[in-house]
Amino acid sequence: MGPVNEAGGTTGRPGMGDAGNGFDIEREKQRKEKKMARKSSDPESLLKKRVFTTGEAAKLLHVSQMSVIKWFNEGKLEGYRVPYSKDRRITRESLVRFVRENNLPFPEILALQKSVLVVDDDPSMRSAIEVIFEDMHDFVVEQASTGYEAGLKMARLEPDLVILDIMLSDMDARTLVKKIREDERLKHAKVLGISAFFKEEDKEELKEAGFDDFLPKPFTAKDLKEKVASLLHIGR
Repeated sequence: MGPVNEAGGTTGRPGMGDAGNGFDIEREKQRKEKKMARKSSDPESLLKKRVFTTGEAAKLLHVSQMSVIKWFNEGKLEGYRVPYSKDRRITRESLVRFVRENNLPFPEILALQKSVLVVDDDPSMRSAIEVIFEDMHDFVVEQASTGYEAGLKMARLEPDLVILDIMLSDMDARTLVKKIREDERLKHAKVLGISAFFKEEDKEELKEAGFDDFLPKPFTAKDLKEKVASLLHIGR
């Protein structure tokens, strides 16, 4: 029988004593490291990362690593090189953009970022709203100045949220919301109406027209972030 360990049993390795326990601990450590390595390569775990190696990006896109490197070198898939090495890195934002722009069938990748379309004929308002989203890294924001432009961009972007000025210059905002609600591809989209002329008594009518919520102008960054968090069910 081998030496007795601290738990009252034997080490199972005659003559090893504490070294026997040390051997077991090291083996357990190696087992856990291998388990963590396997877990980190799972697609579900990869999706939680903010930066990917070319191999990880290839796994998510179901292509070869050489294809990802080729797209990187051609500037089609943006990223950066690790200093003092040949390694390349792909950011989450550029991966999502690549999938969206090329209409690739990877909804799990698109879900990494929420897309927002800001529709307002006031350029300063559009810019101000986009600035508010700058510190919210899981969002991609696009702008439209008219209802017509918004219709074109929605077909491509399929936004999760449309921030829509109720008083558009070229069409009634209700008409645009009606188109959103009738489009099967946009059934998930939330619509936040904004206006300097919003009245409480308009709320019920706009709800019936398809708006999900409203925010009177002027509003603060905090006001907008709270509305976005509520509509998209995300933490602030």
